[in-house]
Amino acid sequence: MALPLVVGIDGPESSLEAVDLAAARAARHGLSLHLVHAAAGDREPFDVISAGSERAGSRNLRVRLSSEVLHADVAAALVDKRRNAFALVLGSRGLGDLADMLGAALQVSLREAQVRTCPLTAVHTWNPPPRAHTLRPTPSSYASEAHRRRPWQMLDDALRGMTQRYRDARASPKVFECPVRRASLDAASADLLVVGA
Repeated sequence: MALPLVVGIDGPESSLEAVDLAAARAARHGLSLHLVHAAAGDREPFDVISAGSERAGSRNLRVRLSSEVLHADVAAALVDKRRNAFALVLGSRGLGDLADMLGAALQVSLREAQVRTCPLTAVHTWNPPPRAHTLRPTPSSYASEAHRRRPWQMLDDALRGMTQRYRDARASPKVFECPVRRASLDAASADLLVVGA
């Protein structure tokens, strides 16, 4: 039996657009579609799964559909589901909180470093605006937070919070003023490359 195409949904329109893309891909490859919503802590899933199932069904693509609500950490749940999936499809987080974006990638990275007993290099890249003195206010929480705090401060703060949980992981931060693509190519010789937002 073929592995399902797994799509992680969290409610916003961007995740429903991911359902559209995943349903079309599942139909094209003759795969089943499995919707996953991770409701960490005490949060209730509301109608996230219902909305996603309805959206997938409205595509009329004759795709076998299943769904699941996991009461677990989002990053851990998705990494776990990816192990038994044809592919994992995710929507954009849009203007989400920077700490959440850094926290998810760091959590996966620190967990892997601890399990593999290997060092972790946490890389944060940034590109300053061409004219910092004429920077206009932007609705992006990432941009406003990056403007208030230095990039190395953001990475240090994120690492400090996570290394308490993964005490056996050895992490060293590095901050580069360059495009993400260039930093990723420089790190391509690593055993595992985890890319966050």
